[in-house]
Amino acid sequence: MDSPLKTIASIAFGLALIACLGIVFAACQPSEQTMRGAIGEFCHDTEDCRTGLSCNDNLCTCANPAACDACENVCLKMGECEVQPGSCTGACQNTIEQWSDSAIDTFEQCFMDRSCSQLQEDDEPAQTCYDTLPPIPEARADRCENFKDAARNCGAGQGEINEFDNECPIMARTRSDEVWARTDACAERIFEGHCPDIFGCLNDVFDLSPGFSGASSGNGTPPPAETNDPIDEMNDEFNGMNFDAGG
Repeated sequence: MDSPLKTIASIAFGLALIACLGIVFAACQPSEQTMRGAIGEFCHDTEDCRTGLSCNDNLCTCANPAACDACENVCLKMGECEVQPGSCTGACQNTIEQWSDSAIDTFEQCFMDRSCSQLQEDDEPAQTCYDTLPPIPEARADRCENFKDAARNCGAGQGEINEFDNECPIMARTRSDEVWARTDACAERIFEGHCPDIFGCLNDVFDLSPGFSGASSGNGTPPPAETNDPIDEMNDEFNGMNFDAGG
């Protein structure tokens, strides 16, 4: 008959073995991203596709092929240089999918031109390449300042102004003329002088969250240019992609 101490030791060993097997089994499971569809794979809706892709005609597709191609090249380079994070491709696509073709090309080329040692030694390689984009056009910079002044004159809090003051320069620096034209609606609201409508338009066009309080709803502004904040998401998923908005 086994002694009580031997029995206790056996139970402890068994529990430890179960825990270890559980850890090993969990480690062998594919990540949620790899279980979701890649480009060209079957889907029912966008949730079935990997980050940065959408479901069209039951196939996972890239909303912006130029951005997808650029991110594939960037992440391949990062991987070859052994500095690629696990979710590089999806995080990259979510960040640059709304950018103009010229901004995407410049951003991608910066990575291609840098050596592995340069990328490895740089704590923020994406910020470095973002900084190679052309400066904000003067007209766009002036509009950002006008919007900020209007928000301040309407009584916006400093925290709200700071949030806008980060988003507007990034959009001004990276978006195409077609996307930037969405800000015309906010210029019209400022001309009309109704503060709740001004706040509502700025919140919508720049996808501010939480954004300006006191915004009116149903004010005829265009739908948001983006469904989420890719820069913040990039900060979580891709080292160094939380861009400084400097022009």
